[in-house]
Amino acid sequence: MQRPSGVTLAAVLYVYAACINLLGALATLLMGVTGATPQGLTGATGFLIGLKEIGAVIFFVLSALSLAIGVGLLKLRNWARMGAIALSGLNALGLLYGLVGSLLRFHVLTLVVNLILLALFAWVLWYMFRPHVARLFATRDTGAHTGP
Repeated sequence: MQRPSGVTLAAVLYVYAACINLLGALATLLMGVTGATPQGLTGATGFLIGLKEIGAVIFFVLSALSLAIGVGLLKLRNWARMGAIALSGLNALGLLYGLVGSLLRFHVLTLVVNLILLALFAWVLWYMFRPHVARLFATRDTGAHTGP
């Protein structure tokens, strides 16, 4: 069975997230060196940047996890599907927290970005639980063959 385009899209989103987290780690390290702190950041991103070096390590770990999940999804590994479900759920919770902060401060750009990211992670959650997707990943890991 061929990899569905939705799985490929989810994998690309996770590779993109890995790049963004890597940039976040580098920016956090740079802010730790220069002492600069951006104003107006809400949610998990603002919290992690406030932690400086610890936040950078967390960003690096998230980058590595996201990259591993993206590659695993491309290879149809069930552990990657489970990781995508877990990380999408955690990201959605963090984005809900950030959404509340952006609503309270009424930062329009942050609000729009949070809504878009929340929609993407909600889609990944929904898609990974689709029966045909779960079945595809399960059969790939066990080596079972379901086609003619």
